[in-house]
Amino acid sequence: MKNTLLTLFLCLAMLSAKSQNDTILNVLNDNNTLLVQFKLPSFEIIDTTLAVQYGINEVFNYIQIDDEFGIVDSVGLPELPQLTFDLHVPYNAVNFEIRIISTETAKIGIHRKIMPSQEDIEKENPVFNFSKNLSYYNSSGGFCNFHIQYNESFIVFGEQGINLTVYPFIYNPAEDSLTVLNNAIFEISYTISGREYANYHTEVKENYLKSLFKNYNKDDSKTLSPERYLIITAPEYENTITYFANYKRNIGYDVDVVTTNTTGNTPLSIKTHLLVRYANLATRPTYILLVGDVDKIPAYEGNPSGKVIDNPITDLGYSLLEGGDNLADVFLGRFSVDSDTTLKNIINKTIYMEINMHRFEKKAKFLAGDDDRAFMINAFKKGHNYVIPYSFEYLGYSCQKLYQPTSSEAFVDALSDNPLFYLYAGHGSAVTFNLKDEAYFENSTNTVFPCIFVFACKTGNFAYQSSISIGEYFIRAKDKGGVSYFGCSVNSQNKTDNAMEKKIFGDAFKKDQDKLAAIINLGKRRFTYVAGISDKRKNRYLKAYNLLGDPSFDTKGIGCKQNFVFNYPEVFKEGAEVTYWADHLIQNNNSFIVKSGATVNLMAGNAVILKPGFKAEAGSNVRISIMPCNNTTQMSPENNFGEIHDIVDNSIQPQIEEITHFSIEKDEIFHPAMFSVFPNPTTDDFSLAYTLENNSFVQIDLYNMGRGHIKNFLQIALQETGTYYYNFSLSGLSSGLYLLVFKSDSRTISTKIIKH
Repeated sequence: MKNTLLTLFLCLAMLSAKSQNDTILNVLNDNNTLLVQFKLPSFEIIDTTLAVQYGINEVFNYIQIDDEFGIVDSVGLPELPQLTFDLHVPYNAVNFEIRIISTETAKIGIHRKIMPSQEDIEKENPVFNFSKNLSYYNSSGGFCNFHIQYNESFIVFGEQGINLTVYPFIYNPAEDSLTVLNNAIFEISYTISGREYANYHTEVKENYLKSLFKNYNKDDSKTLSPERYLIITAPEYENTITYFANYKRNIGYDVDVVTTNTTGNTPLSIKTHLLVRYANLATRPTYILLVGDVDKIPAYEGNPSGKVIDNPITDLGYSLLEGGDNLADVFLGRFSVDSDTTLKNIINKTIYMEINMHRFEKKAKFLAGDDDRAFMINAFKKGHNYVIPYSFEYLGYSCQKLYQPTSSEAFVDALSDNPLFYLYAGHGSAVTFNLKDEAYFENSTNTVFPCIFVFACKTGNFAYQSSISIGEYFIRAKDKGGVSYFGCSVNSQNKTDNAMEKKIFGDAFKKDQDKLAAIINLGKRRFTYVAGISDKRKNRYLKAYNLLGDPSFDTKGIGCKQNFVFNYPEVFKEGAEVTYWADHLIQNNNSFIVKSGATVNLMAGNAVILKPGFKAEAGSNVRISIMPCNNTTQMSPENNFGEIHDIVDNSIQPQIEEITHFSIEKDEIFHPAMFSVFPNPTTDDFSLAYTLENNSFVQIDLYNMGRGHIKNFLQIALQETGTYYYNFSLSGLSSGLYLLVFKSDSRTISTKIIKH
């Protein structure tokens, strides 16, 4: 990996060694032994200086190699490439030993000293102190003279891994030479202690582990469980979070909602609750969502000021449920909201974006902040310049660079252009980035809500005490802002921020994962072993960068679901704005209540079936349409969803079986009154639902077939436009056939009712 401090490359000389194969590592599992074959890829030795930042005119050599490599980062000592990786081993494996089976090396001469590593530069108040260990540079070396090193074992998602590093370069400063490891075979052996550990398997977890480990065998014969999703919420948000939980259930998640009345509201009590759930395979979650600001659900740890750089505000500890490492054992996110209203805002945006992500134009915006120093400006651009061609353009995104925007409106205009991803790198604070605060973004008009990633100081400090952070603003904003926010809670550094961006939007985003937290977790792990950073800084960044948003959010969209069948009670309250779009069928099998002030759109390719329990209260907005679900149809929140199609026709008397539920079919004629009776036949009570397109007189009467009028169920002189739901009774009437007649200003509808 290139050192991000470098701003001037002097291509005075170049040496290269060619790889025999594009595959750097091959791993074979064999009877308590791992055989690792290493092949060095192509590299270049280039000349460079640190003159701009440090005023050092000496020209150094720098080894440029495949970006999967990091650097040995010890300040003042030479920056030598290293390759760090994870291998999967049995849960009960112990006593790891490494043996070198064979090596193939070559010695090459270089004409300059290898550049010494420098302390990463903080974005705020940067200090430039050049470091070079003179005693080492006057010696014959001895630094990194080993070829492979065992670093640690760890547990992640209930599986054990080991972490190793290959050092392919041995440097002799006195001779100005490099010993290069071109090929090697290493053997890692272990013993088995105790019984194999039981685990559960899900599709997302298996995909994640396959990407994390170089040798994970995804066994297709395993029985896959549903993805378990645990939502921990403040009690006052329990009712509102239900329609989000049900949405996740409807697309296949096994969701459990608990409040802090159950878990307690301290970090220790919440963590204890999580540990108990994790220990039980029947309740172990894949995803955890915390719902509430830190006054309701506290951050796991950290100083809320953001000024104590090595004590950042973080939720990471809630996800560390097994092993003594900093690798998350679940995918974690937070809806950092302060009211029912802001919770509805982020729920509405999350459901809307996940259902429609795949339909929107693939746009991404890349903003880089300004500075009066050219090398800082170049550093802000560096991560963007890597991920744009490597990942975003590769995936078909139209990318716009807004580097040091000449107008302040550029930040808002970029958001208003409806990108799916919005990335910023530069200066920031808890309430701004590049002097653009949350109030400024009130001017945005975006109707597509992007995943926002900010690589800057403090913008992700969700526990900031003076006001809401800019990250919280973006997720809380109604009909604007973003669907998620990923940012740092303390001061950040150029090289380390760039490494974080490159690893999250490298292979993790490009090809490995779809779910938002899986991309982030995998990127953060690769950041730790590829970026060449010190353990202290590594742990700081793992804690400081947190996700505000749904950890299970599908960054490619869920696509066209075949059916949406609502098997759980649904209540949509004022402020809810939800659209369900199915390729074939939408149907409720339980109560489905849309209250005044709520908007629910039901869009299906073939039919919408509303069974007993459906209720749309006056003042609600229920829109139903037959529209094909495909991956290209464009849609926006205020889009016209098309005509409402009704089975009732003036010229056709519906058959009994046709009106046992309300069914919306293709190519029917729209009528001012949408009319539904259920159940039919009935033993006693029945429900009636109808929709008025205009304010109208309404009268509903019951007749005995052939005998005349029996009773008046309803008579209203003027009823406003809307959908209405009533329960009526046939109690006291004998079994038989009856006629229900609905009258309004514009029409009369009659339908038969059978009482058993």
